[in-house]
Amino acid sequence: MVQERDFAYVQARVQARHGARPSVATWRYLDAAADLAGYLHGLRETSLAPWVRPITPSDTSHDMERTLRGQWSAYTRRIASWAPSPWRPAIACLSTLPQLPALEYLRHSEKPLAWLANDPQLKLPGAESMRENRLDGWLSDWRRQWPHTADSQRDALGKLQGEVITHLKYMDDAGNAQDGDRLREQLEALFKRNFRRYAQNVIAVFCHLGLTALDVERMRGGLITRILFAPDIGVRQ
Repeated sequence: MVQERDFAYVQARVQARHGARPSVATWRYLDAAADLAGYLHGLRETSLAPWVRPITPSDTSHDMERTLRGQWSAYTRRIASWAPSPWRPAIACLSTLPQLPALEYLRHSEKPLAWLANDPQLKLPGAESMRENRLDGWLSDWRRQWPHTADSQRDALGKLQGEVITHLKYMDDAGNAQDGDRLREQLEALFKRNFRRYAQNVIAVFCHLGLTALDVERMRGGLITRILFAPDIGVRQ
C-alpha cells in the first residue's frame, strides 16, 4: 500500500506550482488587456506562460482550443510521472477530461461539426460506446484505475468526487455570470482546503490538478473572448 512518504516528491513539485498560481491582482491585470496580443503578453509574465507558449495572435479559436487540450494532456501526464507508480494511471486518466464536452455533444448529434471531425486529438467513438453519458463513463473508468488503498482514503476521494460533481452541475445551471463566478470561487476554495488537508496524499495531487484546471479555464475564457470579439482582431470562425 502506498504511504504518505511515497508522495513527498510529487508533493514538493505541486506545492511549488501551487504557490506560483496567479494572484487576484494578476488576474485583474490580465483582464484589463484589450486585445489578444496584450493578453498573451501578460500571460507570458506569469506561471501560465508554458500553457500559451505555442499560441500566437493569428490563431483561430479552434487552434487555441486544440493547443490547450494538448497542453493539459501533457501536464497531467507529467504530474502522473512524478507520483508513486500505483497511482499513475488514475492521475493520467485526467488527461482526457477536455475531450468529454465534445464527445457528449456527439452523443446527441447526428453529424459532427467539421472542426470535430478534423481534430486528431478527438477520437470519435463508435455508436455503441456513445450511449453512455461521457462523464459517467469517465468516472467509472477513473475509479477502476484506483489501486488498493485504505478505506479512509477511498472514502475521502469519493467524497471529493461527489462534491466536485455537485458543483459542476450547479455551474451548468448558473443563471448568470455572477452566479458562475461565485460557484467557481467556492470550487476553488474546496480544492484549496483539501490540498492543505491531504498533503502528501494523492488527494492533494488531484486538488492541484483541479486548481490548475480552473486557472486554465479562466485563461481560456480570456483568450477566446479576445480571439472572437476584440475589435482589432476581427471575428474568427
